[in-house]
Amino acid sequence: MDLLAFKEKLPAKLVDYVLPDKEIEKGLELLEGLLRPRGHLAVHSHASSLEPVSEPLLPGEVNRLIEQHDDKPIRCPRLGDEVNFKYCRIMNDRLPCSWIAGCWKTHIDIKTFLADHYSKEELDRIFAPPKPKIESLVELMEKAKKAYKKSS
Repeated sequence: MDLLAFKEKLPAKLVDYVLPDKEIEKGLELLEGLLRPRGHLAVHSHASSLEPVSEPLLPGEVNRLIEQHDDKPIRCPRLGDEVNFKYCRIMNDRLPCSWIAGCWKTHIDIKTFLADHYSKEELDRIFAPPKPKIESLVELMEKAKKAYKKSS
């Protein structure tokens, strides 16, 4: 939406009380950017059809988009209790749980969410097969030994 179209929609007595034109233009640009997720389609005022958006998101926009589902609850099959999406998104050393795709597939477009917010390397780490139990136990014992030696 351009500045002129915005002002035309305002009641006449409010036009004189709004912010300066530059501030309104900045606000409109920011609003359009926030409403246009990366890789999705957007309507441009100069175009009559939908066009793919290739503009990068600002850091604040990425954070807002990655957090958009954080308050949604689900029953976690691992924990046996209700958790929110944020827990699933950060529980694995600040990366998503390896079960996130299966658990959330009927609630959100999880494949697109993961592709939009995580690199190939991060996705490989998320979905890597777990280490054998004995290997994990040996690593934990070695960590405990090192921590004990440092404290004494």
